[in-house]
Amino acid sequence: MDIAGKERLLLSFGLLIVLLVICNFAFVFSNGWSRLGWQLFSFGGLFAVYRLAGLNLADIGLSKSHLGSGLKLGLLSVFVIAVSFTILYLINQKIFGDSRYHQPLSTAFYSALLLVPLKTVIFEELVFR
Repeated sequence: MDIAGKERLLLSFGLLIVLLVICNFAFVFSNGWSRLGWQLFSFGGLFAVYRLAGLNLADIGLSKSHLGSGLKLGLLSVFVIAVSFTILYLINQKIFGDSRYHQPLSTAFYSALLLVPLKTVIFEELVFR
């Protein structure tokens, strides 16, 4: 790797660290629609850092050839978790009860199977590629 490539890599790494610090503070101190804006900013920032580092979608495992198998595995995982939660709930309805969390079961499923993965897991997976 030449000197310019090393400098670009170090710059990319530094920008990634700055982006993560900014996003962590933003995620902690924001809510509602502003958090959605920060989420979009964070994903855009990650892809900008990837581009600066000279990476493309195939390099980070997001090419069209990888998306099909990843999507199948993700949907299968969601299905298994949803079925498991439903069976556990039918066996003992108080198993997911928490006095601090007054939401219907549909909201709990939405949070566990869609909201948390979209807001947390996908971002973390992209960061650590």
